[in-house]
Amino acid sequence: MKRALANFFVLITMSLTGFCAEPQATTNVASSGTRPGEERSDNGIQVPLLWCPSGKFTMGSPASEEERDTDEEQVAVEISQGFWLGKFEVTQGNWERVMGAVPRPPVECVRYGDLYPIVNVTYVQALEFCVKLTESEAVAGRLKGQESYRLPTEAEWEYACRAGTTTSYSFGNDAAQLAEYAWYQKNTSAAGEEFAHQVGLKRANPWGFHDLHGNMFEWCLDAYTPSLPGGRDPLHQDGSTVVVRGGCWDYNPRDARSADRFGNLGPDWKSVNVGFRIVLSSSGH
Repeated sequence: MKRALANFFVLITMSLTGFCAEPQATTNVASSGTRPGEERSDNGIQVPLLWCPSGKFTMGSPASEEERDTDEEQVAVEISQGFWLGKFEVTQGNWERVMGAVPRPPVECVRYGDLYPIVNVTYVQALEFCVKLTESEAVAGRLKGQESYRLPTEAEWEYACRAGTTTSYSFGNDAAQLAEYAWYQKNTSAAGEEFAHQVGLKRANPWGFHDLHGNMFEWCLDAYTPSLPGGRDPLHQDGSTVVVRGGCWDYNPRDARSADRFGNLGPDWKSVNVGFRIVLSSSGH
């Protein structure tokens, strides 16, 4: 376990510093968007990315929110620098082009194909994906300045999920509408479809992101802390477990809320319920 955690912190350091191979050609100016939800897909694996501008928001849930947890106490957060976030969860097709063979766990509740999300990968493996993608994009000359790929911080994830909203979900407070935006227990397990579905089949949030509610829990960069880290560009690194966000296909509506957190997972834990999406940024993270 100690060795696994040592590797975990090495990979975090690589992720934070934008570890990559020497590029063929770069400029000193990082790429920026002009409006929330602006799209680009100019990377080598054609992952569409949407722009999240800098801004301030309240992270966590108010005391009045139904089914909230004690680790969601609200804090003020400032995102000082805009970033590009994957429009969809990383798919099996994306994974294969960067890492090679797609993991095939010995279970029946997984569907395979380029547009299905990657499953059964650990936090450490998700970081490795980001490092390898950064290396290949740098060599191809498609990165600018100090840009690199990484996992989103927990604050960035919630900022993008909320997309300017303050309600339980990005579409409002009524969980009865969740089936329009998310795959969760009622329209998967209870309907005889016990698996994560292809990305992008449900409605997007106000900034154009799909499946931030439901389908797959998603790894965040942070170590878990019972109290949300607030302030400017928060990132919690002191801990032995990692945060996932977003709910998943066989969980309940409460777990798909914008503020819901799940944080007792080790960096080498994996499941058919957990995937990730990527950030492209030039920030210190």
